Amino acid sequence: MPIPGPSAGSALAVRGLASIMTAVILKPTNAKELSRGLAHAFALGEKVERADLRALNRVVEYTPEDMTVTVEAGITLGALQAALVKGGQWLPLDPPNPDALTVEALLALNASGPRRYGYGTVRDYVIGLRVVLADGRVVRSGAKVVKNVAGYDLAKLFIGSQRSLGIVAEVIFKLRPLPEVEATVSTRCASLEEVSLRIEAVLDSELAPVVIDLHNCRSRTALVLGFAGTGEEVEWQVAKARELGFNEASDLDYEQSFWRDEALPNRVSVLPSKTTEVIRRLGDIRFVARAGNGVIYYRGGPAPSKNDAPVKLTRRLKDAFDPKRILPDLLL
Repeated sequence: MPIPGPSAGSALAVRGLASIMTAVILKPTNAKELSRGLAHAFALGEKVERADLRALNRVVEYTPEDMTVTVEAGITLGALQAALVKGGQWLPLDPPNPDALTVEALLALNASGPRRYGYGTVRDYVIGLRVVLADGRVVRSGAKVVKNVAGYDLAKLFIGSQRSLGIVAEVIFKLRPLPEVEATVSTRCASLEEVSLRIEAVLDSELAPVVIDLHNCRSRTALVLGFAGTGEEVEWQVAKARELGFNEASDLDYEQSFWRDEALPNRVSVLPSKTTEVIRRLGDIRFVARAGNGVIYYRGGPAPSKNDAPVKLTRRLKDAFDPKRILPDLLL
């Protein structure tokens, strides 16, 4: 598809396009305006500071019997979950601040929460995307199209790309039924060595937790297990967990407490088996760790490496999708 060029008066036709020196802010009310705004910025070589998609907040199509939903990317995760609960379903993702987090940001940041261990990440639930590229072209992938663009798997490319390759405008998700019951238990651990032993015992057992978290948000180190399913299933798992020493009824309030601070925490990803070792090396920190996944969020202590992106591959993708570098660059 040819790159759309600026026409006479096109700057006026793009609603919400505000210049900030050599950068622009896009505030489209639909995907067509987003496309026009990016095409205009691309043609002029202007940096796009950000795209405010809050006006693109519709549930386009919800088919409970097919367990799929199509949404505009400006809808918040909280609003989407509220719409799905009426059909007894949900998108099994629980990142921080869902009422403020848009679906576009969810994908751009590959955000997740405590239930990541049992349910996976957003990559596991995206079955279709509509993306506006840096030059304004609109590309689609997934269940409602025949082929991808240029041979790339768009879902894998754009999820976690932090808006460096294009901006997601619409998403098709597959859904899951809401669990009948959820329960959370925890145990206090006197040392990180004890944590490792308890995690090993859980993994060697018949338990199938959806949460395996480690935190010190309540002035003690606690290992948390979460279970979901039918009442009978959850009751059985809680009983088995108690046999392994998880005797305290718990909740996930530590997660809300940790993320209440406006400053974003540091983040490192390691092999799950290295989680406690890395926490020990980080020293005196406040942390929440997805112990089953090896993702550690922490405040205080040393800053992580600024950039661990594969440089050559990232540059090749940037050259293919955004040769004028008008969108953010992961390597900066």
